Amino acid sequence: MVNFTNEIKEYENYSISSHQISSQIIGDKSFFINSEQFDIFFRFELQTSGYKTIVPKVVFPPVKMSSDSMNSYDYVVIDNKYDMSQNRKPIFTNRITNVYSSNYLSIR
Repeated sequence: MVNFTNEIKEYENYSISSHQISSQIIGDKSFFINSEQFDIFFRFELQTSGYKTIVPKVVFPPVKMSSDSMNSYDYVVIDNKYDMSQNRKPIFTNRITNVYSSNYLSIR
């Protein structure tokens, strides 16, 4: 029972975190997502916010990658454990996910 409760709590933490990030980046933009779960939450946010025609590019299953040379998307979302970026600074970050913006190409 304790393990189940911990799994639910972890899922809820991920859900809340995804909602916070989504609310900051949602809009008529282009998105690249390399994540275990973020795309599920984000697609829901897009639909419920009226952005039904926005279709993010999703890599699943996720792979290790870098956002350093990706500038054809407005936002790039990568789970931390797959993020190999070295030269770009995320505009949002938490213990699970990094978010990069093509409009903010700052060097670390």
